[in-house]
Amino acid sequence: MGVANLVLEIFSLFLDYLDFWDLLHTAHVCRSWRAAALNHAVYWRRIGLHSASPNAIDCFLTRLWSQSRRPVALEINLVGVAEPDRVRFVQKALPFIRDNLYRLECAYIRASRELAQHIIARLDKPAPRLQYLALTATLRSRDAAVELPSTLFNGQCPQLRSLILADVTLPNTWVQALDRVDRIQYHHRPKRIVAFPIAPFLKAASNPPLRRLELLADAFVLPDEIWSPSAQAAFRRLQSITISCGNSTILSALPLQDIPDVILSPPDLTVARLVMTHIGAGDLSLHVEPKTRSIADTSVVYTSANADASKLRRIFCERLEKFSDTRPERNPMQFYFDATYAERIANLTISSSRWCIFAKHSESLAFKNCHSLTIVLDDSDALQNDPPPSFPVLTSLTLTLGEGPSPPEGTRGLALRVDGSLGSCRLILHKISVDMFDDSWVHRFKTVEVQRR
Repeated sequence: MGVANLVLEIFSLFLDYLDFWDLLHTAHVCRSWRAAALNHAVYWRRIGLHSASPNAIDCFLTRLWSQSRRPVALEINLVGVAEPDRVRFVQKALPFIRDNLYRLECAYIRASRELAQHIIARLDKPAPRLQYLALTATLRSRDAAVELPSTLFNGQCPQLRSLILADVTLPNTWVQALDRVDRIQYHHRPKRIVAFPIAPFLKAASNPPLRRLELLADAFVLPDEIWSPSAQAAFRRLQSITISCGNSTILSALPLQDIPDVILSPPDLTVARLVMTHIGAGDLSLHVEPKTRSIADTSVVYTSANADASKLRRIFCERLEKFSDTRPERNPMQFYFDATYAERIANLTISSSRWCIFAKHSESLAFKNCHSLTIVLDDSDALQNDPPPSFPVLTSLTLTLGEGPSPPEGTRGLALRVDGSLGSCRLILHKISVDMFDDSWVHRFKTVEVQRR
């Protein structure tokens, strides 16, 4: 085997780790790289269309046709398309897409309302390979949402597991194509009043249940079918539900006490207190950590600390800045760290970047039952903050590295100011060197354990 061939084979292995857009950039480096990139499977497996110009459509159709019968991932993003381009897409590209639905493994489609209606109407042939479908219709403020037909893929979509809908509604009837779906995102922005998506809960009990449901709207209109025994039984098979809406009517229709994970984003405090009652009495575990890719940047998670209790999680997505609001009616501390809950917390895990929440309210907080405290270091500077609340019975303090930037090399003298008796407390350093911490602070603990893994 020649050296050139060997180098090309090794280079192709690197290309395996690139997504489509990185691969496209690689094709512009030089002729040999272009040949390798354009012959790579990723280039032909993921086919995108981001313009309805004549050249873009011709290139799109060429790529789709050249790998005939092979599975593909389709990405269409056509927003703000001029009328001539829209007509060209509908007449020239859409029929070819319709004839190739049987090849789709994933489909990401985002288009203006008029174009989205044309596209969705053509999703009427079987898609036996499709596993993931995301449909977004971009609407003007007064536009009605686009409705998904009950004849989607002619009911023949046995591999579909994830369905993401944004400003696209489901009918209030059974949709056979959703029989195998176990995850649905149902988002409506700008927030509007829409019908509750009852269709996924009308499938036969013999089909795999829907496991995860995310709901975002200003309010939901509840159909009569939501109270049926079969729908209520289907709700109880959910593993996780995320609710973000302006009214609480929907909560009265859902058996939230039987759903393991209930996520409120953002939470209405009255509703939050309601879902906290599901956990019952006894000790609690609390996790406070950053939440990425969302305006609500902080996650507050309550669970039961008792091994014999049901593993229900009540998750509230908040904004860090709200914990500093001087207005009592706006600051959520009154709920999350009310004595009703704070005095029951036996295990506390918090990211160091969120430690400031406790520090700013240290005078009013006392975790009288907290034996275990874990700090996830994602911001070492946050440890130098004001004194924390009281931990009078603390027996274990764990410091571990988080996913954020590690403390700079050469960091020394770190210490966490804990109001409690450290002489009876064990210090555990997980993936962190003891050299980073102040010696006098470390020596205050009963024992010190350094865990390398």
